Amino acid sequence: MPLNTFRQVFLPYGLSKKEDGSWSVFNREYLPLGSTSREIVLEQKGYVFRKDLAPYYNAIFHHYDVSEKSTTGWLYDDGCLPDANSENWRVYQARLALLAHLSNTDRTKDMQAETERLIEFLSVNRKKQPADVEKPVLRFAV
Repeated sequence: MPLNTFRQVFLPYGLSKKEDGSWSVFNREYLPLGSTSREIVLEQKGYVFRKDLAPYYNAIFHHYDVSEKSTTGWLYDDGCLPDANSENWRVYQARLALLAHLSNTDRTKDMQAETERLIEFLSVNRKKQPADVEKPVLRFAV
């Protein structure tokens, strides 16, 4: 499948846990964000961070696969493309916001409260159809 949209190339499609416990973020072609060709992937490391995400799998991932050797989680699938409608975008945006909070090692109390609010929003909206998704106002601690 050729990558031809901004979402497919530059927005996270999922995360994959490496053997050392770090997570790498990949686009729709399972390449580092911004990559469109497998020929140059060896030169690109992509975005990697360390954090135990296991307690948050249900909130972060649309679906995930855990095995002995690897863990991969997807932020959306073809049935809920983030750019298909505003409801899908709100859920995707909340997942990205939660990842941003969790990947920040210097979280403040304000960020902890926001992280908990995002987890609650995502758990409430996990199985809803797009028309039923609540409309959050995302706040970020600066």
